[in-house]
Amino acid sequence: ADRRLLARVLPYVLWRASSGAFSYGDSHFKVKRNKESTGRVVVNRELGVPLSYTLEVTYAGPSVGPLAGTHFTCAQLQQIGALFCTTVLDCCNPHVQAEALSELRALGSGKAGMAAALASADGQRGNESETDTSSDEDVTPAGGGG
Repeated sequence: ADRRLLARVLPYVLWRASSGAFSYGDSHFKVKRNKESTGRVVVNRELGVPLSYTLEVTYAGPSVGPLAGTHFTCAQLQQIGALFCTTVLDCCNPHVQAEALSELRALGSGKAGMAAALASADGQRGNESETDTSSDEDVTPAGGGG
């Protein structure tokens, strides 16, 4: 599989499973110069770990959706952690990986087309429990180019 798309599988599957708690559309996949000394980039470049990510969640809570303006509770942060762990395991399943790669190929690489497709998918999933923490997320695989 294309390395660029493979690096996007975990964030994409996490977005699909999160009911809006994670924003794939606001994920970043390029390594900017000011991020070259971060742990995920160093782990990739010096230790050879091909898929290294950063997942950040704010204590302040989501900026949009029904929970906008509220703080995350400890229980909600634990749920996010559990969802992340479950998603990592799911991504080890070749069928899940193949499905995600197929969907990512269909979305294409254009930012505008992908944003429209993701917005459409969000609408189809139903956003009644949406909690978007995208303003504070930076999920960036080291070495991921895009």
